[in-house]
Amino acid sequence: MTEPSRYDLNVGRALPRVVEIDVRVLPEPWRGICERNRIRPHAVLGYENEAGSIKIWPAGNIIARGIERGEHLKANAVVESSSGNFVEGLAQVLRQILERDPAFPVKRVVAVVSKSLQPGKVAALRKNDLIAIEFAEDAADAMRTVEKMAGEQGYWYTRQYWNADNPASYRPVGEAIARVLPDLGMLACGVGSGGTFLGVVPVVRAALAGRAAPERVHATAVAVAPGDSVGGVRTEIGLQLNGKPGLPWRPQADDVTYVDLATALNVSAALWQQHPGDPARRILVGESSGFALAGALLAALQLEATGRLEQLRNEEGEIVLAFIAPDTREPYREEYEKHGITVPSLIHSSFVERLKATY
Repeated sequence: MTEPSRYDLNVGRALPRVVEIDVRVLPEPWRGICERNRIRPHAVLGYENEAGSIKIWPAGNIIARGIERGEHLKANAVVESSSGNFVEGLAQVLRQILERDPAFPVKRVVAVVSKSLQPGKVAALRKNDLIAIEFAEDAADAMRTVEKMAGEQGYWYTRQYWNADNPASYRPVGEAIARVLPDLGMLACGVGSGGTFLGVVPVVRAALAGRAAPERVHATAVAVAPGDSVGGVRTEIGLQLNGKPGLPWRPQADDVTYVDLATALNVSAALWQQHPGDPARRILVGESSGFALAGALLAALQLEATGRLEQLRNEEGEIVLAFIAPDTREPYREEYEKHGITVPSLIHSSFVERLKATY
């Protein structure tokens, strides 16, 4: 363990691809909003990596920086509260570290999740031999439980909801978005810990500063509609109840839109119809991507109504929009089917295994 930098698994990691959406696959009113306003949406595919989600980036960076600080030395497990993706990322990073160094002291990930977590997510966590699951009543209880376990059992607590290494991990992702979409006008991202939003938005804005058109990038944070519910920890609910401020993502947001679960599921399912037989253009996103795209288009609708949408056009008069697509659809199969949406049986285990083998 004399060279902590060798455990920085984000070095050389493949960056997310950016794929343009064929707006003809979108249901109304979303298709009409795009066509009427000449909006060109693009998905930033965060799931094309060995963990199957964009959370491999913060997991890799938090672990690498923690090793540099020696946070791992007295722990035999890492613990975190999560809605699934982040702890899966931690487990994948840990697995790769143990392959390189079997003597590494940390051997497993303890995931504290809400009892409301989607069954598909719970099943995926149970299948991972490096993950042990503990259930909590809700988001706030999960955070309290993690703190207690870290204190009493000496686990390494990664503190994703407060850890500055979380947003810092997304710098390469933000830089890649700016390179691929130099005339970007709108950027949307769901907010969980807030790390993705806080990490990507300022990097993109800095990279694209000084353009003729559009002058700046409009950033929309997307959250679950009040009264609706998705499983797992939700930042503002959990942190507010525990009396602790989370990562400061709100000052970076031009607006916050709220999307209900049914809308998110239907919008994400519509994206599956895009070139399903073409690996270069197909989109296999989950509900979080539906939240992000629908939230972005709601923001566009509000901007249109107030006359501010015109400021976001490029020199060709189009509005280039990007939204973060953090994970795939399969863990949410039951949720889709509860809303009458059939998930094609094309993928999961074979698809995920192929991702792990490829990346």
